[in-house]
Amino acid sequence: MSLSETLSNVKFKEESKSLRKFLSVLILIILIIGYIVFIGYTSYVSASVGGIRIDLKDFEDTQPDNETIGIEGSVIVKNTHWYSSDITDIEIKMTLYGEDDLKLKTKTVKKDIIPRLKKSEIDLDFDFTEEDFDSLADFQDLNSTDELEIKFSVSLKYAYIYEIYFEITLETELD
Repeated sequence: MSLSETLSNVKFKEESKSLRKFLSVLILIILIIGYIVFIGYTSYVSASVGGIRIDLKDFEDTQPDNETIGIEGSVIVKNTHWYSSDITDIEIKMTLYGEDDLKLKTKTVKKDIIPRLKKSEIDLDFDFTEEDFDSLADFQDLNSTDELEIKFSVSLKYAYIYEIYFEITLETELD
């Protein structure tokens, strides 16, 4: 006797059929509700992250003496939109490039938390001396260059049920 013949002879009680149908419909409803909640929550989190603004403020070069080159400024992180949440573990990475995209130096600044509905200013400064470079020629190149480029990479964690990581890259040039 083949499997199809065996299964064709199997008869289910009417109560069993209705129970299986009820369970199938219940599981389908739970799945649909779960997907709706997941999509709604993901949309809310995306909208919250989209309201964060990062601005650069007052970047200038300073040269206290002939042996030191300095660059100062601030990064303002605005977390002031009404549906915001706490931002944690902010990391701002500044990379200084000279002419011909020569990477000269990298510096990382960290801040612990920016509470919701707040604006926070993070002061950044680069101070370079001859000892910070691999060779005297690199330092002299920086000291004599007409064009500097600073690339900013800002990464932060948005404090929700699960952590969301995103990175924003800002570029600017100092003449």
